[in-house]
Amino acid sequence: MMGLGMNTVPQINLAGPVDRWVVRAVGGECREQARNVYLASFFLPARKRVAVQAVGAFVHMLEEALDVEGRPGMGEGACASGSDLEGRVGLVSERLESMYVGEICRPSVGGEASQAVMHVLAGAIGRYQIPREWFLDLVEGLKMRATALRFATWGALERYLRRRGGSIGLILSAILGLTRSDGQERAVELGMAVELTRILRDLKRDGERNRIFLPLEDLIRFRYGEKELRGGVVNERFVELMRFEMERARELYRSGAAGICWVGGDGSRLAAATMAVLYGGLLKGMERRGYDVFGGEVKLNAGQRMRRMVDAWRLARRGAGEEGVGEEVRGVGRENGKLCTPGLAGRRLMGIIVPVE
Repeated sequence: MMGLGMNTVPQINLAGPVDRWVVRAVGGECREQARNVYLASFFLPARKRVAVQAVGAFVHMLEEALDVEGRPGMGEGACASGSDLEGRVGLVSERLESMYVGEICRPSVGGEASQAVMHVLAGAIGRYQIPREWFLDLVEGLKMRATALRFATWGALERYLRRRGGSIGLILSAILGLTRSDGQERAVELGMAVELTRILRDLKRDGERNRIFLPLEDLIRFRYGEKELRGGVVNERFVELMRFEMERARELYRSGAAGICWVGGDGSRLAAATMAVLYGGLLKGMERRGYDVFGGEVKLNAGQRMRRMVDAWRLARRGAGEEGVGEEVRGVGRENGKLCTPGLAGRRLMGIIVPVE
């Protein structure tokens, strides 16, 4: 792997006027496109914070670059032509290459936010030694999403989840810092859990584009048809299907959360736990709606995010092998009928979500 030389790593002077704008621009992009990542990043030291926010924003940039539905001339359910998609993948690969060799132009105040994101990420790649292969696997996962209208089996979907979500988990783990190499597989599982959660949340949007990412073998097993899914039919068979897929997601959350104790203790552990419980909280939101993901966007409001932060605080404090690790992703933030005390770090994020007196 070709790494960035020390003399080519873009440096960020957090006190400089240009870099203050860069930090604001990156934070603004992350807040707009990856809010859970943005909220979790506030537990991190300044350099890690802006690096994590850059990852959140950059992933969205990649999604847009390889998005099929958003392209002019692409009809409902259309797959990208081989030449068109390969051309866009080639451009993305060239941009990644320029980031790895330090050939990213320094942004100027008031310039494109995307330039600020790439500038910060190029620096993070060198500083945290993020392998190029993880980004290439992410691109491959997004390419799979652009070309596949269906996944026939769980194995096929699992490969996609590993590339799309698992790669992001690995990239973030390099920035947050791991004390054990075993933690990388746990980071992959958390990333897979998040992506599976997103698939369940977005069934309506994907169905409108003739995209069904739940394994077809599962639809057959629960006797729930593609036509019913695309029509937004919620019946007993759909509820059982959703419970089955959500348990898969929760198992990935539980297994992945077991590695959070191996994340660095400079706020990184709490940041990782926050991402896990906020995304995991979407599963709880689907349950509260009777599994009806067709009636509007499933998301957590400010009060629900605040309550989930108690679970994040508890998860970040657990040790390796401790009984109950990972249960916080399905918890409600209560112990013996009373809210647990989140401490100063927990109150810090609560103050971002809703004012804390």
